[in-house]
Order: sequence, then C-alpha cells, then structure tokens
Amino acid sequence: MATFPSELRGCKMSTALAKTMEIEIIEITEYPEDDRYEPFIQLAVQMQRDSNYREATVNLDKARENLRAWIASPHFLVALAKNGDQMLGAVLGDVFSPWWTDEIFGRDKLIFVNPALEGHGIGTALYEYLLSWTTRKGAKVTYCATSTGIGTEAAIRIFQKMGLRQHALMYTGET
Repeated sequence: MATFPSELRGCKMSTALAKTMEIEIIEITEYPEDDRYEPFIQLAVQMQRDSNYREATVNLDKARENLRAWIASPHFLVALAKNGDQMLGAVLGDVFSPWWTDEIFGRDKLIFVNPALEGHGIGTALYEYLLSWTTRKGAKVTYCATSTGIGTEAAIRIFQKMGLRQHALMYTGET
C-alpha cells in the first residue's frame, strides 16, 4: 500500500466524504526535490502494466519528467486522493484549446484507484474533483474516457451517475 507523509508542501486540499471513508483530494502544485511521489509513479506504472497498454515499454525517467512538467503547468491537474498517509488513487487532467476554436475543453489523462480500495467512492470523488477543476479553468466541456481495460464498468457507472453522455468510441490496431 502506497503511503505519503501527512504534511505535503505545495498542495491545495479538498475533503470529500466517500461511501466508507473521508478522502482528502490534494492538488499538487510543486514538485519536491525528494522522492515522496515515487509511490504515486510506481502505482501508476503498475496500472499501465496491468492495462491494455502493457506491451509498451515503461520509461520511469520519462514518467518522472512528465509528472514534474505537469505539476509545473497551470494547464495540468495532478491530484492525489489520500486518507491519512494512505494513497487511495490519483487523477491527472488538463485543459486545452483545440486548433479549431478559442474555447477551452477539459479531459482526464489518467485516473486510477488503488485496486484494494475499489467500490468506496474514490473514483467518483476524483472525477468530481476533475470536473470542478476544469470548470474553474474555464472549460465548458470535459471529456472523460476509459481505455486501459481496468475498471471500465466502474468508470462507465461513474460517468452515467454524473450525467455524462457517451460521445465517441475508440478503436486501436497495431501499426
């Protein structure tokens, strides 16, 4: 089980009450010089290894570099869900303006919940935080998707419960 220090610098905190526990959503706003986020990276990498993307080679240095860049960007969200020192899950999202409009859109990049804690409302709390964040950033629409093959049914239930509608389908093929 991934753990984090109770005190985190460079964070904005929000508290949500899930089905069975209190959840702190911590928006990370600065990357520390120590390795306190290494459990987050390891859990995210493990999720990728268990997902539809398992054939891709994992580059931990690139993962750390991207996390550092995302935390530094005002257009990216990196937030952790925790209870005390226990990491429950995380959300990465962003806001962007497509090439064809000046309007701002939001999207999830990665949401995961510790597999041992699924079904406790953590995913819902993370999606709600993402939608609140993208709204604060000016997005009129936020795209939420599931493509990893992990927790697909749970994600669809969350999307439907939140009133989101299906917008597109994604197909993949080897090239």
